[in-house]
Amino acid sequence: MKAKKKRTRLWSILLVLVMVVGMLPTVAVAEPATETADFTDDPTTALALLNAHKTENAENSTWDSSNNTLTLNGVNFETSAKTAVKLPDSSTIILKGVNTIKGGGSSSDFCRGIEANGSLVIQGTGTLNVTSGSSTGEDSSFGIQVYNNDDSSNPGNPGNLTIEGGVVNATGGTAKGSSIGIRASNMIIISGGTVNAYGSAGSGSYGINTKFLTISGTANVTANGGTAANGNSCGIYTEKALT
Repeated sequence: MKAKKKRTRLWSILLVLVMVVGMLPTVAVAEPATETADFTDDPTTALALLNAHKTENAENSTWDSSNNTLTLNGVNFETSAKTAVKLPDSSTIILKGVNTIKGGGSSSDFCRGIEANGSLVIQGTGTLNVTSGSSTGEDSSFGIQVYNNDDSSNPGNPGNLTIEGGVVNATGGTAKGSSIGIRASNMIIISGGTVNAYGSAGSGSYGINTKFLTISGTANVTANGGTAANGNSCGIYTEKALT
């Protein structure tokens, strides 16, 4: 009789636990995306895509089309697309909270975590962890790449990246070409915040790669290259360091 009472009591406890668990709120976890958050083509869709992939309780990220400013707030965005986030010329990223952006791989093209044409400024107090996928063809992989505006009739900015604050961790994926953490075709200016840039295995591997580089103010920079098939591996590759 005592054994039967114990079993009945145990089942009652288990039933209560099941009911309590069933009443707890559930958090929807978005599946990895297949698209690029392309603010050069459709900013509304791009922003909705990022906000569908954010950490719990984070406020929505925002896009100000009047000055091309993307405020990232708790984004956790991973996509199988070869580029995760694409931004137009003269864009600014403001960092709030911890943000993770990860691009996918490609067998026929460049891979990029964040891609910007012309110029890009990164500022704020948050963290950005950005990683590109593996380029298994003959191309390169960039954590962050800012390149020349290729419109010869209106060249605009020649490929400048400015980092003024926050924590930026950028890693290039493995590549048959070069693997580069942060690449700007003309100039990188780091005047504040913390920057950690890493290249992975590739033909060449660089943490930071640019023509002109300025590091000043309170900036804290770490840059490392990975394994390079052609022997060209270094933390920082630049034609000239400016002061």
